[in-house]
Amino acid sequence: MALWKMPFLLLLTVDLIFCRDAEMFNGLEDTVQADNFIYYRLFVKGNIYIELESLEGDADIYVSDETLEPDYVNYKLKSATCGLDSVDVPAEFKRPVGIGIFGQPNHVSSRRIMEIRNAFAALHIQ
Repeated sequence: MALWKMPFLLLLTVDLIFCRDAEMFNGLEDTVQADNFIYYRLFVKGNIYIELESLEGDADIYVSDETLEPDYVNYKLKSATCGLDSVDVPAEFKRPVGIGIFGQPNHVSSRRIMEIRNAFAALHIQ
């Protein structure tokens, strides 16, 4: 099966979401409270592109293959801007990959949307 047609599997803290033959898991929208993390687990293999857009407030992304609950101390990849955040998760990362979304303390809460694509699809979408 071609890399861009591999199924995506994303484990939420409450729900299990499975998308077959998807190039992109689109529109995972949620709110994170100030100075808190929300965690996700990514099981799909291959090069993965994660994009996080803060719709209100400011949320940042932390990623690791060494812990399922990465934070601002324990992480391998991060993006902490005041706008669009993104990381490229390499195929070499062991699975599952831990994804931590952090709500900046200067906002009561941060509403954000996260998209996950394989890197091949991300190259064609951008």
